[in-house]
Amino acid sequence: MNNRVDMGFAKKSNTSKRWMKQFFSLAIMGIFSCVIVATVPSHQLGYSVFFSMLMMMLMTSFLSEYSNILLDSKDNSVLFHQPISSKTIFAGRLAYILIAALASGLALSAPTLIYVLIRDGLVIGSVLFLSCLLVTFFSVFSALFLYLLLMKVIGGEKFKDLVSYLQIGMALIFLGGYYFSIELLDVKDLANFSFSYEWWGLFVPPMWQVAFIDFFKGVEMDVLKVSMIALALVSPFVLGVFSYKYLSLGLKTDLVKFDNKDVKKQTKSRKYSLSNVYIRLFAVNKQERGLMTVYKKLFSRDRVYKMTVYPAIAYSLFMPLFKVVKAYNEEGGLNAESSPSVYITALYFLSLLFISALLYLSMGDFKNVSDLYRVAPLKKQGIVLSSVLKVLSYNFFLIPLAIGAAFIMYFWGWGHMLSVLTVFFAVSLTCILRLLSGSFKLPLSISKAEMGNSGMAVMMVGTMALLAMLGVLHYFIMLVPYGLIVYTSILAIGYFVSMRVLRVKSLK
Repeated sequence: MNNRVDMGFAKKSNTSKRWMKQFFSLAIMGIFSCVIVATVPSHQLGYSVFFSMLMMMLMTSFLSEYSNILLDSKDNSVLFHQPISSKTIFAGRLAYILIAALASGLALSAPTLIYVLIRDGLVIGSVLFLSCLLVTFFSVFSALFLYLLLMKVIGGEKFKDLVSYLQIGMALIFLGGYYFSIELLDVKDLANFSFSYEWWGLFVPPMWQVAFIDFFKGVEMDVLKVSMIALALVSPFVLGVFSYKYLSLGLKTDLVKFDNKDVKKQTKSRKYSLSNVYIRLFAVNKQERGLMTVYKKLFSRDRVYKMTVYPAIAYSLFMPLFKVVKAYNEEGGLNAESSPSVYITALYFLSLLFISALLYLSMGDFKNVSDLYRVAPLKKQGIVLSSVLKVLSYNFFLIPLAIGAAFIMYFWGWGHMLSVLTVFFAVSLTCILRLLSGSFKLPLSISKAEMGNSGMAVMMVGTMALLAMLGVLHYFIMLVPYGLIVYTSILAIGYFVSMRVLRVKSLK
């Protein structure tokens, strides 16, 4: 079963090392929630944030990793011809998912558990450990309940598409909430915060566990708190029993649908759609036009690629938006006299989505896609990379830059619009030079596990540092008369020359 979990930290040949890396990473993330529990004066608020983060991380892990176990259809030809019931198949897969989720939950909560055990003693530490187990069970069973319920209503490829959008949405909520919680955290406000139980807490699972801990801390109980404690203790097992007894029925039939590809109606592409007009304008020849058309469709259909790249929206859109709002509030409004560093920072943050799309270019689930251009009659296969770069620019860069351009024009006027072109050429030239340097894997040709995420994290940190350097250089060049015009012209020449070199590059 380990080989079915696409954890992405290392190759599948060393499962134990992959698990250790993941658990160590989760324990590092758990330190942040431990700091909140340790520093927030109100223990109810600290525990609420801790349980919220634990639940969100576990559900995100289920959506991105362990849902593959539940929906796996590779064994259909073997298991489904044996006298094995749907409940037995569900129970076997559920057991593996629970073991993995419990291990992940323990890694996430270990720093907080150790701190509370030292601060509050063995009793409260044991209660917190039990609460973490209940949160883990609730997170897994609620996600299973949702999945099995949707499988009864929607099956086959449509369900897989829906799961992809759920994964993207959860990642956006978590990353966006994580960033905003850090930025909005004000120690002075937390010191004066007064926690109180309200009726709507009955619909907030983390508050159930807070009431459970308060019971052992000697806090006075009432009907509302007792109801929350009852929900904390009963709801995980009710969801689990209901899913096992009723929703798991017919699981074998539901999994068979995943082997039967839905036949989608072929819709004729509009000749003068915006994307087709873009391709016609910027493709240098018929070969590049054909490749751009093919990759436009591939990138829109590849689930693995979309689930990996789209969560970057949380950083590329939320971060500049927050910076702008923060600057607006501090300066009492934005106008032509405001510092251009505000929009320069926002523009370079907007390019993170495009850079993420490029870094994960090789990842995909179209296993035979590399045959497409290996056997294609291309004199120089570098035209594949130039075509892909243009498609990614359209999908992930030009639209965010257009939003940034409208924002700059509204607050600063037309005189600052040249900065948009500067950012485009600077980031695009940097990406082209990255493609020209060293070996590069073909687009959408390897799986997530083969690619690995540890190296990608280092590359992303390096990329953000490079963007910061470009932004600082951009700002100081603006202080030189006509400096930005000269700088942008040099970048534009470098962009077109390097794109021509990339187009004739031979791929090995």
